[in-house]
Amino acid sequence: MLVPHGAYVLALDGGHMRLFRNQGSNHAIRLETVKERKLHNPRTHVIDDDQPGRSFQSVGGARSAYPAADTHQRREDEFCEAALGETLAETGDAPALILIAPPRVMGVVRKQMERERRLPPTQEIVKDLTKVEPKALEEWLRAHH
Repeated sequence: MLVPHGAYVLALDGGHMRLFRNQGSNHAIRLETVKERKLHNPRTHVIDDDQPGRSFQSVGGARSAYPAADTHQRREDEFCEAALGETLAETGDAPALILIAPPRVMGVVRKQMERERRLPPTQEIVKDLTKVEPKALEEWLRAHH
């Protein structure tokens, strides 16, 4: 894969963000870590009550339950949106942005990208490579077409 000099590579999943910049040439990739963040996100049952809320009808004894909120997933989605926002602020006039994320995260990020007005040319790789070391990621990008 062609990764232009100065291009940014964002590897993102629901709880981990790694932002790299290519300091090498277009074909001789040398990734330098720019930013790395992790999200401490306990499971929903630790954060919230397990029981969904109840609604009572004004007439009669009928009751119904509200859908249970998945606080854990909501926090992961917010983390991904914030990570993309930080990345776009960092990249500025970068020649390209390569976004690497698993399918669910890519969907969340695409929604936010639709709202952005200024985006560098972006390539998407739908794969979870967040925990891969930079050297291995360089090799993977070289081999990926």
